[in-house]
Amino acid sequence: REVLIENTIKSATTEIQDKLSNSFQISNKSQNAKGLSDLQIFNELENGARLVRYQFTISIIVATFTRSSKIYILKSNEKGIKQGLIYSALTILLGWWGIPWGPVRSLISLKNNFAGGKKVELE
Repeated sequence: REVLIENTIKSATTEIQDKLSNSFQISNKSQNAKGLSDLQIFNELENGARLVRYQFTISIIVATFTRSSKIYILKSNEKGIKQGLIYSALTILLGWWGIPWGPVRSLISLKNNFAGGKKVELE
């Protein structure tokens, strides 16, 4: 019985440490998690928050580059369109000019941004 209790405690401790480790990684890589503790990030994720990245496309005539933003934490009631507007504006201004992939990649970036960002999965 004691071994079972010990194993249960170890398992729960490991799970909590893994989740806090993930949230620490999020706070270091996130655009809007600065000032949030690991526990606050973990609680937000447990309450339905989601992690997203926004895309932007930049073209230079024959070269087109698509990159992602830092991670944003969106609360369960947030759509996430407002946070992606700067990346959409950058794509609209600089993404279309590459031939042939500029327009294609720009449309994909805009679609992802106006859908509320691209979901990030925790490892």
